Formats: sequence, structure tokens, C-alpha cells
Amino acid sequence: MADAHALKDAVKKLFDEVEASRRARNTKADTNMLAASSDSLDSSTFAFKSYRKLDGHLGKVYAQHWSGDENRLVSASQDGKLIDWNARTGSKVHLVNLISGWVMTCGFDPSESPRFVASGGLDNACTIYDVSADSPIISESKTVLAGHDGYLSCCRFIKGTNSIVTSSGDTTCIVWDVVTEAPTVRLTDHAGDVMSVSLHPDNTSQFVSGSTDMRALLWDVRTGGPVATFMGHEGDINAVDFMPNGLAFATASDDHTIRIFDIRALGCVAAFSAKQAATSVACSKSSRLVVAGFEDAAARGWKTVSTEKLPVVELKHSEDPAMGGADAAQRISCVGFNASGSALSTGSWDHSLEVWAQA
Repeated sequence: MADAHALKDAVKKLFDEVEASRRARNTKADTNMLAASSDSLDSSTFAFKSYRKLDGHLGKVYAQHWSGDENRLVSASQDGKLIDWNARTGSKVHLVNLISGWVMTCGFDPSESPRFVASGGLDNACTIYDVSADSPIISESKTVLAGHDGYLSCCRFIKGTNSIVTSSGDTTCIVWDVVTEAPTVRLTDHAGDVMSVSLHPDNTSQFVSGSTDMRALLWDVRTGGPVATFMGHEGDINAVDFMPNGLAFATASDDHTIRIFDIRALGCVAAFSAKQAATSVACSKSSRLVVAGFEDAAARGWKTVSTEKLPVVELKHSEDPAMGGADAAQRISCVGFNASGSALSTGSWDHSLEVWAQA
């Protein structure tokens, strides 16, 4: 018993010495982790240049999504087409003629050898197409998932499974089994149109959704309900995107702000203000940069680990005389980073996409 007490006292003494040493070191330090990280991420770290412009759509580009292959990108347009691009070369791999031209979202198979793309919109259904065929033009769908009572706003394949998540203007999210074409979970806790979903990068059972009810919900499909609610926005949440580290996610809102929510702290840890409503949002591979699309034809980015509130990146699409040139403000409707983090893409109502690489 005496030995146990002696050991306990020795452990406490060692702990006190470690704490005293830590406090002394912090007192002598000339900065802290936040300041050090902020200083090391100067604006030049995030200098982008236009790598390639992707022309081919004849209508407004509403959505885009990268595959697990860092070169493949799918886009959805009001012209009633999906285009499967090789973003590195600028070539069109496949052109998909949609069943319904009123498309609002698209999603790419997240595997490194992508086989499927999905789309949906005002037809209230998620339609899946096989893009592994040799034919460059695809007109027949593989699967149609019908079960929503409102427009389809977003769809994302769950990596390593036969499932896909959809969100809708009917205030619900549905997890589908693509093989059986049946819902496995229907999630109903939002009080407004669900505008966007983003999958947890590591946990296939979790995803986050953003809604016009001004809330973001973190779901776990194993429980059949939300495990956390994130509030703070004062307008519709138009887009959400998980950071690749899986510890936080970004939101874009009509209230002119971009917010970072930490799922460990269960709250907002950063907010960035803009002059317009944010239409879309994406987080870089390192999670150090968050980029949002805006209605004034620009995409802007902020450092996430910084006290600086001004954007460090501003990207604008090349002026197209056919679209009115500089006088025609065409909103940036979608943004996204590829799997390797080497490229950023933006889609616009000017009918084009632009791929950006770090300068």
C-alpha cells in the first residue's frame, strides 16, 4: 500500500513538473499556433491561374462533381446534357442526353475508375447512367430512383457501397440501395428544402446537409436521425462541403457568409463575410482554404486558419463576347476541388467551366 502511495505521489510530481515546463515555454513564446499558422499561409500560397476552359454546354451550368480519378469531372447544364470531361486534356469523354432537361445536380462515382454518374432536378427523381461504355453518347439510363415529392437538389454516391444519398425540396434526404432501387433510410428532420449534402470522407455512415431552414444537420444513417444540429446562419444554406480531414465542414448561405462548423465543438468556429449570397462552397485538400461561388461571376477563397477576414483568392471566368463580355454578370453556380487537390473547378451560368491550378 505504501508503495502505491509513493508511486501516485511520484506521478503527480512529474505531472506538475511537465505542466510548469509547458507554462514557462508558452510564456516565453513570441506567438501561438494560430498566429504561426496564419503567418505561414500568405496569399501567394494560394495563387491560382486558369489552366483550362471547358466549353461545350449550350445552357447555364448548374452543377459539377469530380470523380475519384483526379482528371474526370461531370457537369450538368440547362441544355439537358451531362458532360463527362477529362479536365486535364479538356476533351469530352461522354455526353449524356438526360431524360429531363430540368437538371439541378449531378454526382460522379467516387472510385478511381469511375463507372456511374447520377443526376436529378425538377423531375423529382435520381437517374443513374453507366459511363463505362465505349460509346461517347449515352441516352439510356441504368436506374431511376423515384421517391421524393419535390425537386432533387443534390446526389452523392457513397464510396465502397451500393448506396447513394439524395436531398430534395420535399425537406427530406433519402439513402438508396442502387441495386434494389429502394430507399434504405428516409431522413425527415429538416423544416425546409434541403439544398445540399456532403459525405464524411472517412465514415460512410455519416453526412451533413444544409437547408433553407438555416440549419445544417449531421446525420448517421445507423441511427436514422441527426446526431448534431448546427445553427448560426440567418439565411438559406445553399451548399455544404466536408473538409477532407473529416473534423469540420463549410457552409455557403444567402446571408452573405461562409461558415466553418467543427463537429467536435458542435458549433461555428469561423465565419467569413461577402457582399453577395454564396451559391456554392468547397474545401481544399489541406483544409487550409475554403472557396465559394457568388452571384457576381466570381469565386473567392479564405484561409481557414487565420484571423484575416478578407479573401486571399478571387477568380473570375474569362470574358466571353457571346455572353455579353464584362457587362454580363453570370453567377458562379458550383465550385469543387479534385481528389488530389491539384485543381479547382468552377461552373458558371455563362455556359462554361474553368479549371484552375496553383500558379
